[in-house]
Amino acid sequence: MLSSRCCALRKAVASRCSKFVVPMRPVSGTLHEPDYINARPEIPVYDTLNISLRGYDFAVLESFAKYVHSTVEKFDVGSNAFAVPARTSTVHSYRAHTTQPEHEYNLAKYERVVQVEDLSSTTAPILIQLLQANMPAGIQMSIKPVDETEDEFRFVPDLTLIELQSQISELDKAKEERKKK
Repeated sequence: MLSSRCCALRKAVASRCSKFVVPMRPVSGTLHEPDYINARPEIPVYDTLNISLRGYDFAVLESFAKYVHSTVEKFDVGSNAFAVPARTSTVHSYRAHTTQPEHEYNLAKYERVVQVEDLSSTTAPILIQLLQANMPAGIQMSIKPVDETEDEFRFVPDLTLIELQSQISELDKAKEERKKK
């Protein structure tokens, strides 16, 4: 009984609506449209960018760096994450009205870098706002193009290798002096 009322209601609505609906006819190929209407615009792409994350708390920094790397990968752009050696500094607190140090603190500032490649200019603001909204306290974030001086700083020099190379050069010099005599 209920279904018969629904059918009757549908027929009544359809009959009333059919009076106001204009039938659509398919348009044949007579309409001229310029070629540029369907062309997609070129979206500029950034070169390789470094997202530098700095902070004094290692655990928080490492966790946020992991979050940044996974978020960047979800945007389907190339990414690479690496650590930069910690920069340590010594801080002294002095006794009142003297130059004698009361306490000495060693602070290490840790840094993680996520390199982002081929980031489009339309998704960059979204990514930046997302990272800023979820950035924990005590973390500093900067986004810059790749710089060669910063890239060299991340490599820790191998002191034993440098020492062995200097010994080899000294031996080579000694051999040349012997040959001259």
